Amino acid sequence: MKAVVSENDLLGAKTDGMTRMDLARDIGCSRTAVIRAEARHGLYLRKGPSVKSSYDDIEQMAHEMAARDAVEWLLEIINSVMSPDDMRCRWPGIHMTVKQRDLLLYLYGYEGKTRTKPQIMDAIYSATEDAPGAKIIDVYICKLRRLIKGTGARIETEWGVGYSFHRDAGVVFSWEREA
Repeated sequence: MKAVVSENDLLGAKTDGMTRMDLARDIGCSRTAVIRAEARHGLYLRKGPSVKSSYDDIEQMAHEMAARDAVEWLLEIINSVMSPDDMRCRWPGIHMTVKQRDLLLYLYGYEGKTRTKPQIMDAIYSATEDAPGAKIIDVYICKLRRLIKGTGARIETEWGVGYSFHRDAGVVFSWEREA
């Protein structure tokens, strides 16, 4: 796997209208390596799918990627089509910031599995070179716990390890019924 993305790689990708994931797949590196190169060279590629892709196209592209890259890419697609307020539609009555939503969706995606602070930071700040300290995760978790109280969902702490998302027995969220 290629570790360093050159300025020429970025220039060529930008000229061709490629996205971060397109370039990562094309040259055999991680999306994170592309993001770091963008910051280093001050050249930024488009986010999201490269064309208006069908569900089948997106699903096939995600299956061809490493799991972590697929999750990051799919979150990028979701973020490109969702406004910060769209989470209210999925979880009526709950208003949260974009980062709180990203954290909740990330933990929800790993339901029942503990995620460490470094894993969470990588997931919600992957495109930000100067992310805040990891203590911000504790702040977000505290606020999210208050927001989701009484919904049948909860975020648990595994001391010294990280956080995990759980639901009460028999709870099915509205967006799961719609799927």
